[in-house]
Amino acid sequence: MPAPIKPSFIETVRHDVYETIDPRTTLVNKAQGKTVLITGAGRGIGRAIAIAFAHAGASRLILTARTASQLEEVANEIKAIANNIEVINVATDVANESQVEALFHGIKGVVDILVNNAGYIEHNNPLGEADTKEWWSIWETNVKGTYLPTTYFLKNYKGAGTIINTSSIGSIVTTPGYSAYQPTKTAINRITDFIHVEYPNVRVFSYHPGGVQTELAKRLPDNMFVLEDKPELAAGYCVWLTTDEADFLRGRYSDCTWDVTELLKNAKMIVDMDLLKEEVKMG
Repeated sequence: MPAPIKPSFIETVRHDVYETIDPRTTLVNKAQGKTVLITGAGRGIGRAIAIAFAHAGASRLILTARTASQLEEVANEIKAIANNIEVINVATDVANESQVEALFHGIKGVVDILVNNAGYIEHNNPLGEADTKEWWSIWETNVKGTYLPTTYFLKNYKGAGTIINTSSIGSIVTTPGYSAYQPTKTAINRITDFIHVEYPNVRVFSYHPGGVQTELAKRLPDNMFVLEDKPELAAGYCVWLTTDEADFLRGRYSDCTWDVTELLKNAKMIVDMDLLKEEVKMG
């Protein structure tokens, strides 16, 4: 990812999970009794998020990804943490409506927390040299793949609960060669704002999960991106977002590398000045 971009009121940039957002200590039991649905949970950041919510005391984890064998490995890791957690694996293409509909139809009871983590990034090419099929597939996965789980969540659970949408620092910068990926993440920020306005009882957030060396990130040019963050940082931040302490960030974009204590010190200013929103500057 591009080098960290931070507001003037944030001095400390984190690269790994720390005490304030550690689900094994400070946030232990913060998800007690909750059902959490995580897309893209088979590896990387999604895997770390699932494990974090297990540490935080979730009672049921519903894990989706396209590859069933990856989900099974994550489920085994979770059971090693707490064998009383119910883990449900559902191989799902989140850009396929019939599969997402079947996923939600098969869920008994209420999902309290939805983490839209599935995503994809194209190979680096100028727009005029992009592969059309690949370029459009980024929109299918990142935008439609967020829209579908979200809309079924909203329909089924009467406008309550928490939604965490995975955005990117790419949503607020322009990096040549990523004319699909970066605008999809800008769209995620706007969709988050719409959910916040249309469903005031839903706690909804968009966040940048840091620059993490995932399988997907291996296709990024080494000289363009900084990948020094641990997936556990994003995971702990997601757990923290589900707590009341993060309410001032509802409907807003934030970055998991920003120190939470410093964010909290500026909560009133963020709300009063309506900061951390996607906007067009009119001059």
